[in-house]
Amino acid sequence: MSLDTRKLSDIDPLSLAAIFNQDDLEEVLRIHLRMEFATTETEVHQEDLIAGPPPMAQELLAAITSKVMSRANRANVFAELYPMVRQYVSERCFGKTVDIDSEAIRSHLLSRPTERGAYFPR
Repeated sequence: MSLDTRKLSDIDPLSLAAIFNQDDLEEVLRIHLRMEFATTETEVHQEDLIAGPPPMAQELLAAITSKVMSRANRANVFAELYPMVRQYVSERCFGKTVDIDSEAIRSHLLSRPTERGAYFPR
């Protein structure tokens, strides 16, 4: 799909494809860590990790909006693009309408390492 980014007002965020389609959105995303002794491959311990509270929805949406602007090679369109990103993320991104202020939903927005690095470089 190709979009003419010169006319942002013509873009309907709800016409774009969902990038997440998960049934487990109610729970905060956890990372399951399994430690084992390398030589014998004997399991030593297992632990479910939560990375801590994800950034606030506004911060995530601002970072995603900035990334979209960068990839589209557009400047000075943040105010016009941010509401579209917010609508897309809350109504289409997950394949259903979600509460983007929910900690569980925000944790899923950070679930893809390449995107997490893109939004919040370390």
